[in-house]
Amino acid sequence: IFGMTYAVESGLPYTKLPSSMGCGAGCCDAVCRHCRFESAKREAGLGFASFVTGVLLLVKTIIGTAIIGVPNAVASAGLLCSAIFFVLFGALSAFGCHLLHCTAVQLGEAPCTFYSISRKVSPRWTRVIDFVVMIQCLGSMCSYLLVIGGTLPDAASYIGLTFLTRRDAVCVGFAFTAPLAILPHLNKLRYIVALAMLVVLWTTVAICLFFLRVSPAFEPCSLPGERLPCAASYVGLGPQGPLSLGKNLGIFIFAYVCQMNMLTICNEVKRTTKYRVGGIIVGAHVVSGGLMLCAGLLGYATYGTNVSSDVLMSYPQDAVMEITRALYILVAIVSFPIQAHPCRTSALALWHSVCPSNGAPTDDNTRYMVASVVLLSASLVVSLTLEDLGILYSLVGATGSIMLSYIIPGLFYVSTFTEPHRKRSFAYAFMVLGFVLMPVCLGLSLL
Repeated sequence: IFGMTYAVESGLPYTKLPSSMGCGAGCCDAVCRHCRFESAKREAGLGFASFVTGVLLLVKTIIGTAIIGVPNAVASAGLLCSAIFFVLFGALSAFGCHLLHCTAVQLGEAPCTFYSISRKVSPRWTRVIDFVVMIQCLGSMCSYLLVIGGTLPDAASYIGLTFLTRRDAVCVGFAFTAPLAILPHLNKLRYIVALAMLVVLWTTVAICLFFLRVSPAFEPCSLPGERLPCAASYVGLGPQGPLSLGKNLGIFIFAYVCQMNMLTICNEVKRTTKYRVGGIIVGAHVVSGGLMLCAGLLGYATYGTNVSSDVLMSYPQDAVMEITRALYILVAIVSFPIQAHPCRTSALALWHSVCPSNGAPTDDNTRYMVASVVLLSASLVVSLTLEDLGILYSLVGATGSIMLSYIIPGLFYVSTFTEPHRKRSFAYAFMVLGFVLMPVCLGLSLL
């Protein structure tokens, strides 16, 4: 019955499910592998989240704070190159997510983590992979606190709270995000995530309205009626220069990184068939890419090369934008625990590889809380120390993002599926692309 349901969802005859599904060869083999994975999820108490929850989680993971940072990257790349980069890196990111899903189903273990996969298919890289995932997610957590620290003081000053400093704002944001980050399952955040998505949508709409100047309330320039871009800035189709483009290339890669939560989606979404998860991946990347493309191009077209690294800071301090800034703080608060979940999972896996747990529930709970406190404290310290969000985006995008988006998915797939086939060749080329991009982007970002 499960196999027939799987075939119907896939739109394929039950007796002719192809080996290109990435599950080996033939119907029985493919269905049994998927059935084993679903059974393992049920035994672990997982697999109850809906399709919509999976899409929202992946969209939220992708967008995060990227939507307010991409206009500055567009200013370096130009309108034409930016449009190409959004499509190209979005497609590459989606392919990386697909490779991770194929690997998870093939191994059939739940909960499926980067540690469990690397332990089976590439044990020599286990600790390196978990360390990369942890650092990538920790960097993203810090970026959310930095956004809160840069946005909250302006929003508070608009209502008369002028005493709030950047560090105070970071601490206030941490007080809200930390309790949410302790939650063991992301499904409990589904309603808040949906609300945060509405805020992201409104932010994009607000950027469009300011570009169109639909009313005096949406006047972006200091001089009403001034020709766009404001302040006699410049808007070009091409990049400002090869060095400037290279320095910000990592931001486009960072904007789409979501692979740290792809395995979480495989674990928590029910019936993760090939076409069901494919719908989650494609839907999330189309929605996220469309929103970032719209916000990036129109934000750049409004302020040109003078656009801030946080585009919300470029707009005037009026009621519309102050409310938008306040609402976007909610996005950062919700995004923080979404990144904290895989960060903690990888940290616990590293801990277990160095000092194995005795398996007792009390020991596991203690490790869970200790890892949570250490990671949350680290994110707070870094956010209080570092102020430049652009530096964080570039460095994390050139290192951890490339590892997670290109190298690790390709390595997992090539190591899991050893028989030669076309998708395996693509996965190998995908991995090589990551090894080429990493030193190039890192070197340019440090210049």
